[in-house]
Amino acid sequence: MSTFYGSRGGQPSFPSQANAFSSKPNKSNLPNNNIRLNISNTGINANRPRTIKSYKSIFEKVFYNRMKFYHRLSAVLALIITILLYIPSKSNAIFIPVKFILLWTGYTFFQQARISSLTIESSKASNLIQKIVSLFCSKKSYILGGTILLNNLLVSLILYAQSDSSLNYYIETPTKTIKPFVNDNFAFFVFFTIASSIIYSLNYIMSEKFLLQIPMGTYRQEPISYLKKLPHLKLLVLTTLKSIFAFFVIPLTYHVFFRDIFFQTFLKPLVLFNDLNNQLPRSDFSFKLLFKLSFYFWIESLSYDLLNEFFKAYALVGCLVVKTPISHFSDTPFQTLLSGIKDYENSIVRLTAYQELVYLSTSTDFKDRQVFYRADNWNLILAEFFFVQTNAARSARADLPKLKSTDNLKKERLEGIKKQASIFGNQSKDKKSFDFDFDFEINEEEKKADVDVTVVKNDSDAIYTKPEPKAEQISEFEIQYNTAVTSLYTFMDGLKNRIQRYVKNYLNIQSHSLGDTTEANSITYQLDVLYADFSSFTRHLFFGDITEQSNKRIPNKEIVGFSIIALTEMLIHAKVEDKYNTVTGTLTESLTLLTKVYKGTSEFLNNPPAGLSGKRECSIMVINELTISYFFKLVIYYNNILNDLLLPPEVFKLAKWCTDMALEQQREQKFTTNILQ
Repeated sequence: MSTFYGSRGGQPSFPSQANAFSSKPNKSNLPNNNIRLNISNTGINANRPRTIKSYKSIFEKVFYNRMKFYHRLSAVLALIITILLYIPSKSNAIFIPVKFILLWTGYTFFQQARISSLTIESSKASNLIQKIVSLFCSKKSYILGGTILLNNLLVSLILYAQSDSSLNYYIETPTKTIKPFVNDNFAFFVFFTIASSIIYSLNYIMSEKFLLQIPMGTYRQEPISYLKKLPHLKLLVLTTLKSIFAFFVIPLTYHVFFRDIFFQTFLKPLVLFNDLNNQLPRSDFSFKLLFKLSFYFWIESLSYDLLNEFFKAYALVGCLVVKTPISHFSDTPFQTLLSGIKDYENSIVRLTAYQELVYLSTSTDFKDRQVFYRADNWNLILAEFFFVQTNAARSARADLPKLKSTDNLKKERLEGIKKQASIFGNQSKDKKSFDFDFDFEINEEEKKADVDVTVVKNDSDAIYTKPEPKAEQISEFEIQYNTAVTSLYTFMDGLKNRIQRYVKNYLNIQSHSLGDTTEANSITYQLDVLYADFSSFTRHLFFGDITEQSNKRIPNKEIVGFSIIALTEMLIHAKVEDKYNTVTGTLTESLTLLTKVYKGTSEFLNNPPAGLSGKRECSIMVINELTISYFFKLVIYYNNILNDLLLPPEVFKLAKWCTDMALEQQREQKFTTNILQ
């Protein structure tokens, strides 16, 4: 790979005046954030050997610097929890520092567990069964669950140390000839600690609270603003519900199912080591102890939720250190940024690199984009865009039911673009609102003949690139599995209908369908609701919902979205800034690529997998709306030269529709203005 510091193929270098705006960073430490570094720092001592720093190495330094703020907030939280634990007890205040250190140590372990289980991609499970199996087979689930159990044990150790004799692990007997029995309150105390850890861990893992999702289109997220915007009332309500659930379920489970088993297994080492009585102690249930433990579980759950939000606040700050992009802390910014974009092993590093690419493509300083107007550099970036977006389009349309002859995109209505809430983060100013019928057809011959080939122009040459074989997302096993599940679902649906007919005949119901009756208090209506819920649960169990299916196909929608935004913004700014026609020369290929993404995502939304509805918002819908929005923006911006381009038929139809819609909106605005005048 050739570097971007010299000329290539006789092409002149960028003007040296740009170098006057650059500043060389300190090699030992991160430079002063007030110094603005320029990505076009290419002309001074070009022959001097330079060390190319990887994006990962710089990102790790920045990341751990940000985590210092997590430690400070966790220390404050540990101090508050220590005081809450101390106030109800009559323990000696001299042990408060020890309790504080224990809690803070546990919170540090929680932070390390979060770092070791960093995840930005959604679960690739297509249904509820696969999701449960994949989560329980994942190493990160056991790391997080073990850390939560460790923290609960530390809190329980503090509670036990400051408790009275009611929590002693044994009960004195009247005579010394009878060995002391295990205290049932102590046994329940230990069981509650373990059970509450399991309850919170399952809730934490199944709801994927460990998932990090950067808002699409944003460059930097201020941690304090993020924490202020948290739904604090929702956190309190959910924590209270978990505590209420534990209050009722744990004692019932202990006394009905696990009391004997727990004594014979978990407490057996304690009995043998302390020479206690082997007999099961009498039940000594205490509501006071239950209320006390439930209250402390509420405190622990709330503290874990807050710690999780503290971690997210500083892990998702973004690609800017104050106002300086991360790659600018390197002598070779472009190579450093490219190493981050190609870092497939570290998803958080790769996502941050794409986030920085969006920042540079939309920067108000044109010098930040000069390096991308080199043909060799732009080809490298465009190849990554092609790889990401083509894989997304292929995955979205893979393994879909066959289209009927009357089912095409001509009847599509993109209602999602009319949404008031922005999905583009800082790019909300570019959001459009449209309501239209889209004349865009697909036939089976075109679909079979469609080959994902993009032409990347380099001067007068043409380089045809195809995605790597690993782009195939749907394996043969998954296809067979989906076929088997479809057959099973058909059988279950038929069984449900037979049961429904049997119940209707048994109750002597004369209506043709249970759904025909709308009286909410009737037995028929209640049965209809019951069957609908059963059908919905069965469908979710085996097929999943539209969200799970779309997350499986495009688990990294943020990276796909950032690549679409960066590609479009680079083309828009290149119209004025690109003196060598490097980026603007790939307009046809870029429009074709965006059309491919829009086509693939539209096929999924119009023809989703069996038993699912494409109306709900999902990752594929977000990408679909983002693509058409930025395609529209690009077409309008380059409208004066579109007729000079050799566009494929599908791209031409979509571009023509965008132009017609823009003209129609102009006419409506003029008409409204004339009426008001």
